[in-house]
Amino acid sequence: MSKKRIITAVSLVVVLALLVVVFILLSGDESPETGNGSRPNDESFVLINVEPDEIERIRKRTDDFEFTLVFDGEAWSVLGDDIIRLDQSLVRRFVRDASFIASNERAAEDEIYFAQWGLAEPQGVIELILHNGEIHTLMIGNRAHGAQAAYFVNTGANQNNIYVLSQARVSALMAPIDDIRDRQISSMSEEDITYVHIDRTSGTDSERISFRQRSAEEMAAEYASMGIPTMVIPAWRMTSPMDVNANDDTVNDIVFSLGTLRISRFADDVSLTAAGLNNPEYIIEFGDGAGRTVRLHIGRRYDANLSFARIYPNSQIFKLNNSDISFVDANIRELINRMLHMALIDDVDMVRVTSGDEEWELSITHRANADNIYRLNGQTIPRNQFIALYREIIEITIDGAAPTTIRDLYRPVSVRIEYHYNNGRTTDVIAFRELNDRFYLIDFNGNTQFTAEIRTVQLMLDRLRD
Repeated sequence: MSKKRIITAVSLVVVLALLVVVFILLSGDESPETGNGSRPNDESFVLINVEPDEIERIRKRTDDFEFTLVFDGEAWSVLGDDIIRLDQSLVRRFVRDASFIASNERAAEDEIYFAQWGLAEPQGVIELILHNGEIHTLMIGNRAHGAQAAYFVNTGANQNNIYVLSQARVSALMAPIDDIRDRQISSMSEEDITYVHIDRTSGTDSERISFRQRSAEEMAAEYASMGIPTMVIPAWRMTSPMDVNANDDTVNDIVFSLGTLRISRFADDVSLTAAGLNNPEYIIEFGDGAGRTVRLHIGRRYDANLSFARIYPNSQIFKLNNSDISFVDANIRELINRMLHMALIDDVDMVRVTSGDEEWELSITHRANADNIYRLNGQTIPRNQFIALYREIIEITIDGAAPTTIRDLYRPVSVRIEYHYNNGRTTDVIAFRELNDRFYLIDFNGNTQFTAEIRTVQLMLDRLRD
């Protein structure tokens, strides 16, 4: 046999020997880290196996908290506490997890010295109390295998046997009450909400902002009376502090926030007074118009990110993210439909604008073939020029609410706009009265509710002068 073949044969023998050693090591029982006996990790020990509906109570205790969950046949609650609301789906999940517990490693059998396992003073205890009186006690002791597991004993079905559970399993079993509390503010979705009231107080001043969703019948009637396209009329109406069309985009954002609002943190150790909830700065009420109503009290700010709150009359105090309720400080001008007036050009025969001694008359002669004649002060002008001027007039926007002082309502008229229609609609008259150096009062057909910036009206006049 050649030297090369001998070397190859020897090499194969060495490799085979190494493979045999590895196989033996992998197939043998893993020696326990604790030295108190072990079973192979692929064998499962069932420690708790009861039906969830057999459980009447669950008592949980750690160094940080203690509480008892009780089932009344319909829902789970916290024994002796009528304030805490539980998320029933989360509670049922916890009960299901606690009703079946298995381990793949037994650390000790018939152990009588619990101290070495951290079970003389366990870090946590869970008791499952069944309807038949049977009690299963789960005790969480020291960690095993680094940070991956914890020792466990069930002094019911597996007396004095100690098993290993994963740390993730232990964390789930020993979670605090906050992990299963109901964080929803309301069961209503944004599609359900049909009205919103926001009461806000600052010192001695208070204001109510209210919105209601218009019915399909109401909107259809307005379409018919105004003869304008569907998309022009907002679905939301502000009813306080003024009765006016709302800004749909803004109100829909508010309604979405309310429909998805969730509790950020709980504050059980804070009093109503300390949280500023005995005299809340904001009260938000919303509902579906069919009996479901939520009355949310907002108290003082906890910090830059959170504010104290509660759902009245429940005394449970919690914290909301300020970003989720920022709409409570919205300016009125952000909440209303700011378009001052809507009149389709096809419905108008003439618009007259007067400012002091100046007057502009924009008129249209409507013809069946749509070849209309457009005039400015009697002079024919191109259609695109007429439309540009008409838009300057029609796009004047509301700035905010008018003051209620009576004397302000009788100031001299600075600018006047008249809309004359061809569809039987009564002439609309809009008068602008100077309120101060920045704003005009808007008198719309004798009703003064809004203000407009003088600057925007003067820009419209400058375009007419050009």
